[in-house]
Amino acid sequence: MEQVVMAMLDKAMTNYTIEEMRVPPPPSDGTSAKQIAIHLPREQHAFLEAIAHRNRGVTLGVALETVGAYVSELTPSPQQLPLIGEGDAVSG
Repeated sequence: MEQVVMAMLDKAMTNYTIEEMRVPPPPSDGTSAKQIAIHLPREQHAFLEAIAHRNRGVTLGVALETVGAYVSELTPSPQQLPLIGEGDAVSG
């Protein structure tokens, strides 16, 4: 998941300014917020903090949702590492 988030942030940092990153309205379907923990490089964390500050102090989670609203696809897609190595035994 961290690789996807970092790829989204890289694309957002390349293609958008902080001023362009406006928080979208909350979802109308009433979905509840979820908490996640992600380790980010300093420059990406600073980018999220700048988005939060620009949008009147929203949380970093809302700032990340904003990035997700602007970055809809990642090309090339981030690489997912396999959880089980090739040739490893799997018990059922």
